Amino acid sequence: MTAADRGAGLAIETTGLSKRFGHQLAVNSIDLAVPRGSVFGFLGPNGSGKTTTIRMMLGLAAATAGSVRVLGQDMPGRLDEVLPQVGALVEGPAFYPFLSGAANLHRFDAADRHASPGTRRARVGEALERVGLSHAARKKVRAYSLGMKQRLGIANALLSRRELLILDEPTNGLDPQGTREVRSLVRSLAADGATVFVSSHLLAEVEQICTHAAIMSAGRLVAQGPLAELRQAGTAQLRLITPDAGAASGVLVRLGMTPVIGHPDGADAVITSALPGSAVELSPNGFRNPGGTGGTGGTGERAAADGLDAAPEAIVAALVADGVRVRGFAVERGSLEDRFVALTGRASMSRSDELSARGSRTAEEPGREGAAPQQRPSSLPLLASELKQLFRRRRTQALLLALAAIPVLIAVVVRVSTAVPPGRGPAFLDRITQNGLFVGVTALIVAVPLFLPLTIGVVAGDTIAGEAGHGTLRYLLVAPAGRVRLLLVKYAGAAAFCVAAPLAVALAGAGIGAALFPVGPVTLLSGDVVQPGEALNRMLLIAAYQTVSLLGLSAIGLFLSTLTDVPVGAMAATIVLSVAAQVLDQLPQLEWLHPWLFSHYWFGFADLLRQPIGWDSFTSNAGLQAGYIAVFGALAYGRFVSKDVLS
Repeated sequence: MTAADRGAGLAIETTGLSKRFGHQLAVNSIDLAVPRGSVFGFLGPNGSGKTTTIRMMLGLAAATAGSVRVLGQDMPGRLDEVLPQVGALVEGPAFYPFLSGAANLHRFDAADRHASPGTRRARVGEALERVGLSHAARKKVRAYSLGMKQRLGIANALLSRRELLILDEPTNGLDPQGTREVRSLVRSLAADGATVFVSSHLLAEVEQICTHAAIMSAGRLVAQGPLAELRQAGTAQLRLITPDAGAASGVLVRLGMTPVIGHPDGADAVITSALPGSAVELSPNGFRNPGGTGGTGGTGERAAADGLDAAPEAIVAALVADGVRVRGFAVERGSLEDRFVALTGRASMSRSDELSARGSRTAEEPGREGAAPQQRPSSLPLLASELKQLFRRRRTQALLLALAAIPVLIAVVVRVSTAVPPGRGPAFLDRITQNGLFVGVTALIVAVPLFLPLTIGVVAGDTIAGEAGHGTLRYLLVAPAGRVRLLLVKYAGAAAFCVAAPLAVALAGAGIGAALFPVGPVTLLSGDVVQPGEALNRMLLIAAYQTVSLLGLSAIGLFLSTLTDVPVGAMAATIVLSVAAQVLDQLPQLEWLHPWLFSHYWFGFADLLRQPIGWDSFTSNAGLQAGYIAVFGALAYGRFVSKDVLS
């Protein structure tokens, strides 16, 4: 069989696959071969490199050396073509705790450009029904138990018809009934023609549901092949029960064996011995070598007799011929657990409640009449999902309410205090009592140096790092959202908040000003008088100016967010940079630097309060912010597309 022929029948194939983290070699040149249509168990102790291997298969981490092919396609080169056909549960479930179970599945499905929005609700309902979570569909995930989250993670992998399912420890946290249901589900998926790749350290799970398996130890692939052959690998043991221990030993020695005599059954002796020529080794590439000769033996029930110098029936005949009374005779091979321990030096953490799959409930297969008609891939569902999640989140609402409280606080304080002498206090403060429209302008001036940058820092710093912190980043990328597409959508969400934040200040200011103070014509800085409607438009124009001013800071926050998995760190760094830029802008010794600071034009909106409007500051500000967007957007792109997603 040629390499091409062999690869055509494989769902997953790795060649010399390695991954190094600094000086640590986590995965060491593995050659994995997962046949299509198999239920493949990926075994190994915790820390043996299983999850790192899975991340490389899915394009979440870049290989240091070697190659990966999934469904016949090179990864990560053909990632966008492969991942829509792959469902995955990687290193446990990860969801947005502030969303419901159904909303989380809608979010991840929206990240898949190839998923049909028209069937999304039905597919989410079917997936939840299949894993037994229909009753908890509207419950916030923060209230889910570990087992419920595990079920939801499996439901996410089943949102669309998949050719390949990669399930990392799928029964973790499940009770015995849930464990049996997952086994039944895996069997039904395999019966439907899917390849199921199950990573686990529980041998009981693998033995009950898998047709093939591989064993990892310390980053190396130490064995792989059909499960029956893995069980039978090693040396066969003869076990003989007889009262004629001496005579029996003589016969066995004559046949080339080394008998060991014990007396656990009273007068009868129990004699054990390794059968000569019975060694069956299964090499890491999956080819079986009986007797270490390199030949290919049979499989299944015949494997126990392959390569024996003396067949069991011939041994029994020789014993009987010498007058040995045979009361019990068996040829035994070690269990899969014996093989696992021999290869890894560690025992499996198998559970007694998982020793039998009989009687398990059969999970129903939802309707799978075929994939939805192909539609042109679109980023709009993911963008809509991002905006919906952002503005429905209580933290975002709290930030906007805090900003809206600034003009309210200013207006109330001015209203209850004595009159402010003309020319005293912050700009426009003395005019609030004369015209309520000045509340919004005053509040924007107060919010610009600290409050607006602070809220933008929180939102922008959370864009990528927040997803990584929740663990949801890996599931968005596996959906697949696509790294560039996800980065653009995340920046669009931050930019939308840049629109909402100044607008909240301006509109709240206009509302409270009209409620507490008289409203009338407004005198502009140029001395011209405009009607209240035109004055309101000027205030909204100032809010738009502030939106543009904050776009550069958002790009900086986005870049910082790609550098860490801790969102608080990215938020804090963004806020500190905004304060530092304003401080530097006040130092006369750095006058040459001032025009290049992203905060330099933040207060340059005075020309918007003249007649006619002067656009020079607006244009200069927009050009400066565009430069920051380009530079830090490019830096974010360079970092994010090459980043190993390990959280």
